[in-house]
Amino acid sequence: MKLSKIYPFLLVFILFATSCQPTPLSQAVINKNDGNLEIIIAQEAIDVNQVNFPGQNRVTITPEKISDACFYEVNADVQFPFSALPVAKVRQRVFDIGFYNSIINYFFPESSVYHQREIRTKNDYECEIIQMKKYLTDYSSDMIADEIHAREEYIHKLEFEMQNAPEVVEDIKFDFDNVLPNTDFEALVIKDPYEITLRGKLGGSYFHMLTGTIQTEKMVLMGGAIPGEEGGRGLMNVQINETTAINTVNKLLAELGIYDLNLVTIVKARELNTSMPSQPEDMVETEGYYLTYMRSLGALDTVDLGTGGLVRNYEEPATIAPWGQERIRVFVDHNGIRAFLWDYASEVVEVENNSVQILPFDQIITRLKQQLKYRYSYVQDLVKTDPYAEMQIKINSIKLGLSMIGIADKQNYCRLIPSWYVLYDEIYTKTGIIEHEALVFNAIDGSQIEPRNVLAMYE
Repeated sequence: MKLSKIYPFLLVFILFATSCQPTPLSQAVINKNDGNLEIIIAQEAIDVNQVNFPGQNRVTITPEKISDACFYEVNADVQFPFSALPVAKVRQRVFDIGFYNSIINYFFPESSVYHQREIRTKNDYECEIIQMKKYLTDYSSDMIADEIHAREEYIHKLEFEMQNAPEVVEDIKFDFDNVLPNTDFEALVIKDPYEITLRGKLGGSYFHMLTGTIQTEKMVLMGGAIPGEEGGRGLMNVQINETTAINTVNKLLAELGIYDLNLVTIVKARELNTSMPSQPEDMVETEGYYLTYMRSLGALDTVDLGTGGLVRNYEEPATIAPWGQERIRVFVDHNGIRAFLWDYASEVVEVENNSVQILPFDQIITRLKQQLKYRYSYVQDLVKTDPYAEMQIKINSIKLGLSMIGIADKQNYCRLIPSWYVLYDEIYTKTGIIEHEALVFNAIDGSQIEPRNVLAMYE
């Protein structure tokens, strides 16, 4: 994997900005064995007692060598719900004007300040084209063919759009009530101190309400979250407890009619006002809790893999998600909701099987061993030029969860299936650097899948 260092102060932009970009228009890679998968899903639902659940809650494999420069070991807890495992077809949620108005009125009663987001200029296009071409030049050797093609097509699309782009534009006010849902529009709602971004487009609908920059306590403890700030200092001024924070957010979701997303993490966080330079202590507006909710189906929850990039120097996954993982992120303090972000909103249109059969767990472990050896075979050659690439793979957890895969010939739809998430650390033995990674396997047919949208990794 590529080594990368991201300073804590910049991580906030990854937390809140990475999923704000338009979803690529290229066709997602579809499961090569899709016909077999369709046959299995179409079978009659089975009793939960017939499901091939693991016979143990922990799996241990003594260290095994991949090469002289890399070995792996497994000492992982195995987590799974003893319940029916459903499969469902979903699509991007169709937002309507009623929903947009209800969520705006929830936060800002009788608000009517709407502005169209600035139209892109020729210079905007030129800058992005240059960046995209440079990225292709630098990293194409790590990409699968479909990703290279998607990026090239995206560059061609930008070049075409640039031809008719204006040199200079100004913000244009418009009547939001007359904007049709799911058309290609973006809107910016400004009501001090808040900023709300809306996008009504299939393949990337989202709603973002932000006050300032949000930083988790983990970022603060690392030091440098604000330039010059010392590390090791936690957030000591949180004036709301976890239970109240959870109840506040759950109440909001219920009032907005948002269901089937479960709380997966809650951590202390703070909000910064970075609009003007000042002392670190003067930049902190408030402290509270940052909650993340992920899509669920039955007893299965989506495992949050974050929004970071992927390096494609290993076997191509059999299935790649057509859009990013759906998540809701909320920052709340003692005064209420301060930030609300909903990315890749979706809705279930059909439960295709209420209880599907999965492969025996030992077959998943066999597939895992094969994939690890294939994925990290490159390390042996890499250490010849970079001795610091020597690494150990330590698998800590294996979870049965929910993930999204594409459906052949249905670009605006995807499928939610039971999946095994293998969570592990890449430990660079000479430097001590630890990178968190994941391998995900379709629990039904054992194929490796990628629930993160690889075509969106440049976002």
